[in-house]
This record gives sequence, C-alpha cells and structure tokens, in this order.
Amino acid sequence: MLDKLKRLLLGEAPEKTAEIFADRDIAIAALLFEAARADGALSQAEERLIAGLIERKLGLPSDRAAALVALAAKRVSESVQLYAFTRAVNDALSAEEKIALIEMVWEVVYADGRCDEFEDQLVRRLAGLMHIPDRDRAEARQRALRDRAAAGKETP
Repeated sequence: MLDKLKRLLLGEAPEKTAEIFADRDIAIAALLFEAARADGALSQAEERLIAGLIERKLGLPSDRAAALVALAAKRVSESVQLYAFTRAVNDALSAEEKIALIEMVWEVVYADGRCDEFEDQLVRRLAGLMHIPDRDRAEARQRALRDRAAAGKETP
C-alpha cells in the first residue's frame, strides 16, 4: 500500500504485474529465489528449477510462472530482510504447506548438486522464521535428496 502511494506521489508507473499475483505467491517465489542466490551464484538451471516448481506447485502456466519469478527477483533485490516474505508465508500457509515450501527450498539449494554453508544457514533461518521444527526441516531435506536421486541426479 505504501509502495503504491510512494510511486503515485513520485509519478512512477504502478507495478502492474504485482497486482496479478497474491502476496503469498510472490513470497514463495522470493524465498526460492533467495535460496538460489544464497551461495553467491545464480545459475540458469536454478532459475529454470524455480520456474518449474512455481508452475507445478502453484499451478501457473509457464509465462505467468516466469513473470512471477522475475517479480520475485526484483523484490528480493529491493529487500534487505527475509521477514516480509516469511510473514506473508506464515499468514497464508498451513504448517504442512510451509514444510512443503522448505522442501522446495531444499530442491533449489541442491540444484547445483551441493549445499554450501550459506545455503544451509539460510534454510535454517527460513525454517525458524516459519516456525518449522528442526525435525521437519531435516525430513524435508531428505525428501528433496530422495527425489533428486530418483530423478537420476547426483549429489556429493
């Protein structure tokens, strides 16, 4: 609301794409994008994986998923904290849905075949901010690794 008012007062064009996505969906995509860039490198494979997850899990067509990923990337670059995204997730998702989101985050983390310390720290922070117990976070990680192995992808 304040962003819209600020843009209006500054004479900037309103962000029309944001209006077609729910805050929950923007937050989900933003958290996935944040996970992809946690290790300091954002690959095309990670971007494709995020778009694919958004398509499958949120039921969006590929063009809308791509638009949502682009909007999320913009929002992440403008934000200095995770709280706004996790608050939107906490407000909109059930405990089971939040655990499923953490599993998606693990999928993005392992897109390059490994998990570095920054990625691991990020997932721990996200799980904490979303009130997900350590056990559920660890089980989500194991499911993501099992799915990766079932798809024939190696993980060191």
